[in-house]
Amino acid sequence: MFQVAYLLCAPFVGQNLQKVGRKNMILIGYTLCIMATVGFGLAANVPYDTKENPNTANSQTFFYLCLAIRFLQGVGDSMVATSAYSIVTIEFPHQREVYIGYCQTAVGLGLLLGPVIGTTIYRFAKYQLTFYILAVVLTCSLLAAIFLIPSRINRYSTDKPNEVILDQKGPDSRPSVQGPRPQGIAERYSVDMVKLAQTSERYSRRSHVMMAQVTFKIFFTNVRAMTAIISSMFAMIFMLFYEPVFTDYIAKEQKWVDEENVGYCLAIGCFTYAVASPLVGILCSKIARRYVTCFAFILCAISLFLLGPSKTLHFPENLGFSLAGIGCLGFSVAFLFVPLLPEIVAAVSEKEGLENSPFLSDKASGIYNSAYGIGNCLAPILGGAISSSYPDKITGFRMCCDIMGFCSLGFCGIYILFAIIPAYLDDKKRAMKREQKLIADLQPGAVDSSLTIEFENNRNQLGQGALNDSNRNSNAKK
Repeated sequence: MFQVAYLLCAPFVGQNLQKVGRKNMILIGYTLCIMATVGFGLAANVPYDTKENPNTANSQTFFYLCLAIRFLQGVGDSMVATSAYSIVTIEFPHQREVYIGYCQTAVGLGLLLGPVIGTTIYRFAKYQLTFYILAVVLTCSLLAAIFLIPSRINRYSTDKPNEVILDQKGPDSRPSVQGPRPQGIAERYSVDMVKLAQTSERYSRRSHVMMAQVTFKIFFTNVRAMTAIISSMFAMIFMLFYEPVFTDYIAKEQKWVDEENVGYCLAIGCFTYAVASPLVGILCSKIARRYVTCFAFILCAISLFLLGPSKTLHFPENLGFSLAGIGCLGFSVAFLFVPLLPEIVAAVSEKEGLENSPFLSDKASGIYNSAYGIGNCLAPILGGAISSSYPDKITGFRMCCDIMGFCSLGFCGIYILFAIIPAYLDDKKRAMKREQKLIADLQPGAVDSSLTIEFENNRNQLGQGALNDSNRNSNAKK
């Protein structure tokens, strides 16, 4: 229920971030998560079945109550995550990959430390008190968000976050806008001043116009953006599909590790995910995002073949292979996730000419998190279904990893066809246009011809009467 709520809520959160406020949405999300955590603790007061007093109704009440609480928790988490990713893409438009990498590091550390912290607290505090303690921890996060996140990010008054509203004479009048100092932008981001001058007219467009332009349709009709969205779904499937059947495979069937130590094996992937995420951001500043993503799908396929280990490729059944596969899988999925949100934003902004609109980032974050949630929902279903379709669990798990590995290679080919090749051709066309324009500007007589045209226009504006007056004055002097 958590992931269902997450994927359903994310697009609505992205749609309404400007109206509700980005910081406000984070605070509301944290509040819902705190309420849900306290609710799990209070659920312990529901009467439960005993051998002396069996009551099926009590079990059903507890079950459905926990489902509802889990749904509420998913809504809160979706609000926080969608708002956070939107803020990062807005505030750091030229370093999106780097800061999203930091966010994904936090996610990896949370996945790594969460079970350890929860198990440790439960060992001393038991069920009910564990949730109350975790609610206090979330309250500390809420207070940090209140005092550390600036309120200015709630609503951007223009389509450019750095613009300043100068005055507004009436409720229906259009306020004047002062953009950021051009020299400061050039110095900070090494922007070409000529290009900045050419795009300066866009700095005056109003927020309500931009919000009307940024619709979900422009994402779903953009092939490059849709390829990135589907890639994020596959990345989550590849990361989580094996978890429902991994314990049975490695502990009960292969008997490689004790059942209580399986969590340490899974933690390897979380650790490599956390380590790799910031490195991806740095790498994307050197190499185009699309090539990093393509490499990630190939590395993901290799990781899945190791995880099995692959039965199709006749890899030997070995614990070392499986653990190496988990570690490589966390590394490769980080290379998939970090560039995808910036790729979605860039694909739509370049095609629609929307520049770095905050409203574009809001909806892109909502779609990105919905794809993330869809992958979370499908992963255990697909993993369990494929594994159970084979006569024994060992063969089922190994073949499931093989199928996912070949799917990763297949999707790599699709990504090359629909993302890399079109982007390469577009870059080539833009380069040719720039070259043609430069040649035209450097041709002899180009300046003289433009001056002649300007003179003729001015002559037409003066009119024949003004010329006649000039002639009469010259005759009088003679």
